[in-house]
Amino acid sequence: MTVTDCGRITGYLTDLFESPEIKTTLRSYRASGATREQYIDLMAEHAEPEMARLVRAEFAVLPAVAVTTLIDAWAMADFGGKTLDVASIAPETPLEFAHSNRVRITIDAEDDRVSVGISHLPNRHAEWYGLAAQTA
Repeated sequence: MTVTDCGRITGYLTDLFESPEIKTTLRSYRASGATREQYIDLMAEHAEPEMARLVRAEFAVLPAVAVTTLIDAWAMADFGGKTLDVASIAPETPLEFAHSNRVRITIDAEDDRVSVGISHLPNRHAEWYGLAAQTA
């Protein structure tokens, strides 16, 4: 992934989560206890083919909690009638992120919105993230 891809993905997700159709589907998925894979499929199936590939590739290497955190943040925003912003945040200490294969996911709840920030370096993820995602 390039930084540009990360920004494209988060921009796509921000727009997707504003769709009334997606909001209805997400409410249903949460009520029924949908799996991580079902959420990823939902995010990918509404995208153009290249974006769908990027979404699937990104979530395949991020920790499994990235999906659940994103969906929980969406639910918080939805409950409060707020928008959800998803952003790719450049790591403030890239060398530390690189040496430890660090991924940081943050949630900021504010008066008018909920924001999710995802910080990581492309192609610098611990192997166990993907393995944990496969069993989550």
